[in-house]
Amino acid sequence: MPQSSRATRAPLRIKPTPAFLEASAMPNDTTANPPHPVHHYRLYVSQGHVLARNTKSKTIDLGTVTEHDGLVSYRLDVGDLAGANFATTEKMLNDVAAKLAFAYLDDLFTALADCTPQIALDLDKDPYLDITLEDITPREGSSLNEPTPHIF
Repeated sequence: MPQSSRATRAPLRIKPTPAFLEASAMPNDTTANPPHPVHHYRLYVSQGHVLARNTKSKTIDLGTVTEHDGLVSYRLDVGDLAGANFATTEKMLNDVAAKLAFAYLDDLFTALADCTPQIALDLDKDPYLDITLEDITPREGSSLNEPTPHIF
């Protein structure tokens, strides 16, 4: 019986494929009931900005990117999220991803307009990082929202 390989490869610099756009509908593992829903995003560095694109192709501007003496820094517009002195944009994007939570990004996608019409984007040539975030927000009817039972 052939064994499947799960080798990780560097992402290609291409526009989102139909598979990426439909990724949120596919399970990311083989468990019958994953503990939390997952959501897929792509982070970009483009024209001095950190951008995020969801699986519905909405792109939002998260903040600014600056370069000084060959080192890259960023500051996101909402919250106190920033990082400095990265040797590459890829390392910077990994730092951004490590600081993001689903609730934060979901709120921004709800509040901000799609920035694609405002700036000429050629994202297929820009550095990017695909990320997956778990939605760990308690849902109505879940035991996390229920008051602690009291025994009298």
